[in-house]
Amino acid sequence: MKRLSFLILTLIFSLGLQSQQKNVSFRLKPITEKEYKKAYNNNYNAPFQTKISDNAKLELAFNSIAETYTEEEKELADRELTTPEKLTEFKAYYPKLQTYLFFIQNYHYENACFVSTLTNNLLSINRFRGSFGVMSKDGFWVGLERGDCDNYLQIELCEITNKYAISIINFDVKFLDINEDNDKIPSIFWAKKNTIYLSTIRYHNEEISSKPIYEYYSIEFEY
Repeated sequence: MKRLSFLILTLIFSLGLQSQQKNVSFRLKPITEKEYKKAYNNNYNAPFQTKISDNAKLELAFNSIAETYTEEEKELADRELTTPEKLTEFKAYYPKLQTYLFFIQNYHYENACFVSTLTNNLLSINRFRGSFGVMSKDGFWVGLERGDCDNYLQIELCEITNKYAISIINFDVKFLDINEDNDKIPSIFWAKKNTIYLSTIRYHNEEISSKPIYEYYSIEFEY
């Protein structure tokens, strides 16, 4: 019965949940915990650094973001008695992709924005889903947007280069939530090209005190 449920679930996601964008889709399939852990040992995540030596370049990158703060970001900063710059944090430098990653705090989650290390220019004025985000070696970013009361995944896949950043597909998975309790292995990582692995959690019923169910999935993108 469990295997049959998995097959039905795979079929639903393969056929039913597709992006409105042309020729973009994904397949969500259950995997085992063993597969999940084994794949992480040889993951496809882009190497990154959390510190850079040239603070002047980083300051230029911050300045390019400062010109694009939205009214919502300014309003949130005002509510928090601070400035949008204080809600902006440098997160990572991807040397091979020649890109900086910044997070801008929203009400209950982080937005991601990307800056070229070659020009220190913002790669897009748009913000992208950022929470639990991870970059692939080929420059594909997957991040989440999680509201205050959400208990499901809101996923966005983006293509990031040192010339532009664009959203490719975004979608919601309304019966799962990300497992935040992973200590040794991230909740999301790139297992291979076009495929991410997720560690998720759900409950038998709506009572938070009910026994949690830990599950693992792969999402394979086609575009």
